[in-house]
Amino acid sequence: EFSLLSMEWVEAACNRAIPKVKKGRIKIGIDVAGPGEDETVACVIEDDHILELNAWPYSDPRGEIMLMLKKYPKERIEYVNVDSVGIGYYLARHIEDDGYPVNDVNVQTTALEPDKYYDLKSELFWQVRDWFEKDRPSGELDETTKGQLLAVRYKPTSRGLIKIESKEEMWKRGVKSPDRAEA
Repeated sequence: EFSLLSMEWVEAACNRAIPKVKKGRIKIGIDVAGPGEDETVACVIEDDHILELNAWPYSDPRGEIMLMLKKYPKERIEYVNVDSVGIGYYLARHIEDDGYPVNDVNVQTTALEPDKYYDLKSELFWQVRDWFEKDRPSGELDETTKGQLLAVRYKPTSRGLIKIESKEEMWKRGVKSPDRAEA
């Protein structure tokens, strides 16, 4: 009942063709993981098209991330959003030092619309929901990414705010961190 996305929306996105002309603005999101089972993930989007999604299961993929970034002309990159909590801060500075436009993202901060969303994480995930619901994204997603997108749930708070479940709540359901969905 409270799944963020429907299987129909995710499958439709995977079945939509990506235009061959690549002249749009590029946006990149990076979810940073440290040592452990989580992955550091980077998602590259041009307009509404998912160009690539890469996941690294080890704690320091800086070189691989920089190689990925260098495939795209800097002047076309609108921003690189980096989960800058903890070690992500240092990755954000590393990318910024190479001349990329970096936005530090801390999803635990107050939402831009605090009368509607519990926190920034909830607001950003709801934007992803709107994006999928309005048939805008296109691009191939692997089964792990699809599963993570479909595993995210929300619920209204007692104040009527939209709140995405915490990672702790997901773990209690037996669901691992949705690193790919967060990127």
